[in-house]
Amino acid sequence: METAVRWNSSGSRELPKLSFPKWREIRQGFIIAFIGFVFLFMVALPGLLLLGPSKWTVVSTFGIRVDAAMAIGEVLAIFGGGAGYLFLVLGQLRCLISSPQRHAGKELLFSAFLCSITTPFLFLGAHFLDGDKNYAFITDGIHNLAYVDLLHGGGLLQLCGLGLTLLNILLFSGFLRGTACYFNDERRARALTCYFWFMAFLVGGTFGMWLHSAHITHPDPWTALVTCWICALIFHALLIYSAIHCVAEGMLRRPPSDENWSVHAQSKPGEVFLQFGPHFQDRQ
Repeated sequence: METAVRWNSSGSRELPKLSFPKWREIRQGFIIAFIGFVFLFMVALPGLLLLGPSKWTVVSTFGIRVDAAMAIGEVLAIFGGGAGYLFLVLGQLRCLISSPQRHAGKELLFSAFLCSITTPFLFLGAHFLDGDKNYAFITDGIHNLAYVDLLHGGGLLQLCGLGLTLLNILLFSGFLRGTACYFNDERRARALTCYFWFMAFLVGGTFGMWLHSAHITHPDPWTALVTCWICALIFHALLIYSAIHCVAEGMLRRPPSDENWSVHAQSKPGEVFLQFGPHFQDRQ
């Protein structure tokens, strides 16, 4: 379709170009975020295990001192956690800059990014309000989760930080689902729907255990709970990895939107011919 559009143009006769989603940049953002999860699982998680009761197994196996094992665990946990967080924030920022408007992509990513940059300040403030006492379960054992106080002082800030972390995961998962819907990938969209249901049941189960924590004396329920949350994070990382392939496959099936538009300035002042390609044939 070709039509002439007339308007009161300026003397420069310049027409601003529309901005389209940059899927290559969004895919790069997914890759950066996935690298963040690699640091969390491959570096930070082993460091936390070294700080816990499992350090005695490492001490007896490798013949190192307990304080050395604790020092290695602290270095791995701090470095892995810091690097993982940095990559996650950079990945979300990369996606935010290039994200489309469809399926509320900008809004979801902007809210998730705000959660990401706010969470560290809450945990830092909790540390100065005696919130570090709640980290004792890492070294003493998971069963001490029953004695974690999240309703007073620093614990309240930690609870808010955990809530923002959960909200960040859900918002970013919403953007992943919007990406799958944009490329008409129903299989990946259903997987993300299942993830939302899984998180709903997990949050409900966690809240129920927290209400009855005084009556749970056996460590197995707490171990199962922590394992489920680790599985939820692994599930989220796999969804990001799947989104990387979703974008790559979608770009092969659908040419970039920039190639579907052409603007031709004519000799007559104030007259421009716009040629519309198959961009408007996409399903909304």
